[in-house]
Amino acid sequence: MTNNIIDELKWRNLVKDISNSDKILNAQKLQKGIYCGFDPTNDSLHLGNLMQIILLRRFALFGFQAIALVGGATGMIGDPSGKSQERNLLDTEQLANNLKSISKQLTSLVNHKATSDFNALELIREFNLLNNNDYEMLDMVFKSINPNAQYQNSLIAVLKKLPLPLQEVGLSNQELNEFYQILKLDPNYLKQQENLANLNFSDLLGYIKVWTQAWVQFSELTWGHSATNAIKNIKVLNNNDWLGQINIINFLRDVGKDFNINQMLGKEMVAKRLETGISYTEFSYMVLQSYDFYHLYTKEECFLQSGGSDQWGNITTGLELIRKKVGESSQAAGLTINLLTKANGEKFGKSEQGAIFLAAEKTSTYDFYQFLFNQEDSDLKKLLAALTFFEEDQIAFILNLHQKNPKLRIGQKILAAVVTIFIHKLPGYFQALKITNALFKDEIKQLTAQEILAIFKDVPIIKQVSDQNLATLLVDNKICQSKRQVKDLLNDGAISVNGEKMTDENVVISKKAAINQQITLIKKGKRHYYLVFHE
Repeated sequence: MTNNIIDELKWRNLVKDISNSDKILNAQKLQKGIYCGFDPTNDSLHLGNLMQIILLRRFALFGFQAIALVGGATGMIGDPSGKSQERNLLDTEQLANNLKSISKQLTSLVNHKATSDFNALELIREFNLLNNNDYEMLDMVFKSINPNAQYQNSLIAVLKKLPLPLQEVGLSNQELNEFYQILKLDPNYLKQQENLANLNFSDLLGYIKVWTQAWVQFSELTWGHSATNAIKNIKVLNNNDWLGQINIINFLRDVGKDFNINQMLGKEMVAKRLETGISYTEFSYMVLQSYDFYHLYTKEECFLQSGGSDQWGNITTGLELIRKKVGESSQAAGLTINLLTKANGEKFGKSEQGAIFLAAEKTSTYDFYQFLFNQEDSDLKKLLAALTFFEEDQIAFILNLHQKNPKLRIGQKILAAVVTIFIHKLPGYFQALKITNALFKDEIKQLTAQEILAIFKDVPIIKQVSDQNLATLLVDNKICQSKRQVKDLLNDGAISVNGEKMTDENVVISKKAAINQQITLIKKGKRHYYLVFHE
């Protein structure tokens, strides 16, 4: 980590506009506040918000008081920035629900809590880090009142199968050792795994704690750390707490007179809308956001405001209001962050299906992980700098590993791992890996019916009332044109049922053989999936 926040942001190529660098450095010295606003337009934040969330965390690591401001008042109006037409207004009930949900998300994401409280055995069982037989043996030994040393050899064999951080990426032992050292991960974790056969039975029983600690230490890397500053918990505030109490006549007299209409019309966000029209409601958004900055400056000692590249007009208007209210001694400053785009110019954070949400209920951990895993090689450097807390030399090492064999997608695996852990913690990452491995290794039966439904929510659905043989099911539901085509596909190994390649057209598709006796997943070719619901 660099000595000051500006240098940190610049090497990561994050900064677009800065009003006054000296004031930002002074705010760092005095450990004052920085805030960023989040519109409650949905009940979950999305990947587009992630840059600002991580930015607040970066500032917190440099000693700032991070403040996430949710727009309980301004959300009723809508920010015209970057919009070509008027927003649909939210009703009070929907707004309240959105505010509650995103406030909880923000608190969880920016206030890092230790991950050492997870139960290792439950984690291993739930996410299939070991097969059933290995897990049962491990569970029996560790839950036994008097563990018997006769199980020593079996225990060694099972413990060796537990993956340490980054072993799933596909590096050689030498590369993994070097990577651990570059990341400042303790390489003794790898040595202890290699030397399991030399441990006595008592030390073997203690290895689970070592394994747990290795993953805890790795997860800490995804959150960043500070060797010099005590990291303050984020404050999540709601601007309705002050804007909702304001008398409109007093507001126009005391605040409105400080805004020049000609200057407001010249702001890019307003000027763009004049061609199509802008209501007074949205036009007033700039005034309310400026007052938010003034309120936080005077009441919370918040000296800085950050925002996306489209927020510069709002931020500079707020700086001018503070200057008029407190005088030339104002220490307020603002900055905007570059829009994160891909090499092809597209905005990062959306898939063909739409926004990638940070709530697992709206975008599964598997879909979230896969979105990151599927990024292009040409975008890796930019994404690792913007979305992780890796240092410059660590990113260079990752890119060098990746370039040795791009087909292994090492860079994408590391990017997907650290960002998924940042958002969904270790359980979410292990769940994404479990589903990924099940799908790409044809181990569908390792998944629960709920996990399959979450992944394949958009595939064609077949409702089956009674048992049918495979060929009849495929033809009757127009998955195949004829039984001749079914035979050809079976001969080519192109039909799978619950992850198992089929060869017999007469195999019976039944409720009894279904996953959780609920669903059967049929795959035709490489990409076509169908869900059979058994009634």
